Amino acid sequence: MHRKKLSQAQYKKAAREKEEKEKKAINQSVPNNSQNKSPISPSTPTSRDGLSFPTNSKRLISPSQSLRNNEQKKQATYVSKNRFSLFATNETVDTDHQSTNMDLDNEPITATKPPPPIFIRTVNDYSTFCAQIKELIKCDNFSCKSSINVIKLSTETAESYRSVIRFLQENKADFHTYQLKQEEAYRVVLRNLHHTTPINVIKNELESLGHTARNITNVLQRTTKMPLPIFFIDLEPALNNKDIFKIEFIHYTKIKVEEPRFNHQTIQCLRCQGFGHTKSYCYHPPKCVRCGENDLSDTCQKSKSLPAKCALCEGNHSANYRGCPIHKEFQSTQQSKRKTYHIQKNPGSNHINVNLNNVNTTSNLTTDSEKKTYAQATNNTNENKNKQSNIPSSAHTDQFTQKLSSFLDDFKAIINPLISLLTTVINKLISNDK
Repeated sequence: MHRKKLSQAQYKKAAREKEEKEKKAINQSVPNNSQNKSPISPSTPTSRDGLSFPTNSKRLISPSQSLRNNEQKKQATYVSKNRFSLFATNETVDTDHQSTNMDLDNEPITATKPPPPIFIRTVNDYSTFCAQIKELIKCDNFSCKSSINVIKLSTETAESYRSVIRFLQENKADFHTYQLKQEEAYRVVLRNLHHTTPINVIKNELESLGHTARNITNVLQRTTKMPLPIFFIDLEPALNNKDIFKIEFIHYTKIKVEEPRFNHQTIQCLRCQGFGHTKSYCYHPPKCVRCGENDLSDTCQKSKSLPAKCALCEGNHSANYRGCPIHKEFQSTQQSKRKTYHIQKNPGSNHINVNLNNVNTTSNLTTDSEKKTYAQATNNTNENKNKQSNIPSSAHTDQFTQKLSSFLDDFKAIINPLISLLTTVINKLISNDK
């Protein structure tokens, strides 16, 4: 069959009628869809010059249907009962107050260290002294410990410590003390910086980096007293003190900042020549390190050609001589204190297994003068071993005598016939010669 050819106007009219029928069908399926502003929905095919082109078909969901789906989803979620409802109280909790309390609990508790003790030498009346200290502090939170020559006074707060120090200075008392931990400087070692660098330059550069220096000193070599490229820097106590280890350059120089090494030498005061404290907190009468007189070492007028005199033991040596008997006595007391502290801290470390068969019960402790080198010690041990091996026990002596007697008997049994044969041979030779 041949289709009747339509004119262009008739073709357009048929296309419009078709579109109107499709629109009516869509409006009947979705009667209340006011949200769709466009007359053509995605499910309808678009027409172009009377030709229809299908598009991506998607399911249209009305708002009422979407609300029903959401309600079904909410109903499907399972809500369990509160098992801890029995422990609930009707009291309202202040969340802000609780959060602040939690923050306070999480903050680290920094225990303030007690102030250092004060060692006072001359106290004529102890009861009046205690009454004066009590009146000065306005409480009785102090304690004293008396020894032969010194009274050790300990306070609990820094304010009471400062007031006692002020009182002793005003009365020109004979005492020494130490620095408060709160006022102690943070010391570091600065290396690889030339010794001619001005201290003001170092201090200004440290201030520009956020560190205030209290004191800067150049280190000298111990024996030759030559300046070294090392500086001791005492910083004011601050929260950013440890940031100084991150500094790499100062005054066009690559430097290295380290912690100071522990000084194992005995601390000696340069004012009174005593041990265990420094001149910064010493208020004892001054004594010269060379002549032993009651004056400072810098102002000593005694000639260097005259022999020295110790201010501690009155011997023929200077007060800083390490062989002084007072220095040795102080060293021994400090070592014994360290040992007792170590034993109290580690009570199980003093347990030593001793074999009495191999160890002599006499004391084997040696002093500094009796110390020996490794070669001498090994020679002595070898000599002792040889001596011990040469000294036989009673059981060994009995066996030795038995073996010796049996050997002599066997030797006699062998040697006697040989001797008799030898004598006969000699006699025959003599007779033949005649």
